[in-house]
Amino acid sequence: MMKRTLRGRRTPGLVRQGSSRAADGLAESLAMLQRRHPEAVLQLPFWPRPAQPGFLALAAFQADILAIGDGAGGNPAIARIRFQWWRDAIDGCFHPPQHTSHPLIQALQPLIAQHRLSKYYFTRIINAAESHCLDPRFAHLDALAAHSRSTTYAGLALLAQLLTSTAGPADVPLGTLDHALAHLATFLTVVRLLKRMPFYVRHRQTHIVPPELLECPDEALLRLFSPRRPADEELQQPAARSLLNLVFLAWSELVAAREVISLDPSHRHSAPADFRAHKNAAAIHSHIFSRRAPLARASVQPGLVPLFLAATPARSQLSRISKIILHAGNTDKNGRNRIGELIDGVARKPDWTVPFKLWFDYCFNKL
Repeated sequence: MMKRTLRGRRTPGLVRQGSSRAADGLAESLAMLQRRHPEAVLQLPFWPRPAQPGFLALAAFQADILAIGDGAGGNPAIARIRFQWWRDAIDGCFHPPQHTSHPLIQALQPLIAQHRLSKYYFTRIINAAESHCLDPRFAHLDALAAHSRSTTYAGLALLAQLLTSTAGPADVPLGTLDHALAHLATFLTVVRLLKRMPFYVRHRQTHIVPPELLECPDEALLRLFSPRRPADEELQQPAARSLLNLVFLAWSELVAAREVISLDPSHRHSAPADFRAHKNAAAIHSHIFSRRAPLARASVQPGLVPLFLAATPARSQLSRISKIILHAGNTDKNGRNRIGELIDGVARKPDWTVPFKLWFDYCFNKL
């Protein structure tokens, strides 16, 4: 078991694989991920060595697409130009030769051909990210689920194609794997929304929370994050409950992914709007409000473990965020409300426990 882990950790020289242009692109991708998405860099050693360049490039692609909205500075015209550039660049990857100096495109082009990655998923990610960037709202829970399928799930589908190309087909039925990845994608999407909640609040985009989960006016959610808000437990409870509804939804989707991938016969497919009716709703509620009530883990086929490792840092972040929300009335010594600062810290500050948790989940095939 230990030998298996150490083999996966031998990553020096990774960026020297392939042509020099592709290697330069991979080096740039690695540097960018270290800044924007360090959790992906921590997952890299646990992927099969032949798949590591592809994982690196795909993770960098998704991180770059998600960052367009922030880089555009709220200017929709600039955002549209950047998304269109990516459409043209991806189209060029599937119709070589393409002469470009962009390092990530130089890395992606040979990998797309080598692993026969689907253009459909690349285009779907770009289109959905653009729609969300220009209109960041979810009119209902089904809209949130649809956004997850078009972004996070599409990215996982590309990684599944990459893993199959390098390690061979899995023994798990394709439909089962697809179903589990769909639940995992919703879990990861909701955690990302929670991490970005301070950003949405700063830009007065509280309608990012679907109405079915919102138990307060938008203004109450803004006040919950206000540094100058006086501590008033009675007023803040509905806003905190709205965020805890998102937390509950995330845990229910992770539990569903565990049930599906472990072929649990008691699993019943349900829409995201029915998350409160999950058969493990009581256990999820206890897990959120009492850290002494852990949720049951699931075993994953060893060859598929890398696909599900994204859940490990997200699970840790969700636990930290839920704890912050549960103690939303806490202030610093100057009486300032710190909920936004603390949630920002979850997204920006490294968690020293994550490398060990990744190692444990990889070695013991856990989700």
